Amino acid sequence: MGKSKLVLLSLISVLVLTGCGKKELTCTMSQTQEGIKMDQTLTVKFDGKTIDDMTIVMDMELPESVQDRKDLLKTTYEALDFKVEDSKKGLKLTADSDSKYIKENLNLGKTEASYDDTKKQLETAGYKCK
Repeated sequence: MGKSKLVLLSLISVLVLTGCGKKELTCTMSQTQEGIKMDQTLTVKFDGKTIDDMTIVMDMELPESVQDRKDLLKTTYEALDFKVEDSKKGLKLTADSDSKYIKENLNLGKTEASYDDTKKQLETAGYKCK
């Protein structure tokens, strides 16, 4: 989870080298921490030379040993302004450009970033991008 925040914060520092028009980058990552399997999808929309919008969706599969902490996890993510839903095996978390989490970590519409540099950074952090 800390790695994801680091990636988001590093996007702020990416400077534009190229890029025009609207583009969309979708990246995924699967990881397991403390028995919790997490599949993440990060969608970044570019408007010319800036990041215009971003959405993070995380599907968390909670093992039986963590089920008793499910409410604590929900509260933690809700405090970060994630939309939290119960799923068959755990939780589904969503944050978009309207969420406090994104607003506090990115300066959307003002953050200059190229599609290629952002993709490279995310792939370096372990995401698979298309």
